[in-house]
Amino acid sequence: MIFSRILFDLATRNVRLHFLRSLLAAVGIVIGVLAITAMGMMGSTLQLSVSSQ
Repeated sequence: MIFSRILFDLATRNVRLHFLRSLLAAVGIVIGVLAITAMGMMGSTLQLSVSSQ
């Protein structure tokens, strides 16, 4: 219990101290997830387009 509290305090302190780095990491993760989702959607759309012809 105490270990998780210490870990949480350490994480929040580091996020506050390195806010820009944390923000850029979060933006990178979001862009990566969106890119993978978009490629999956394009692949399924292309497959439907080819199968309908």
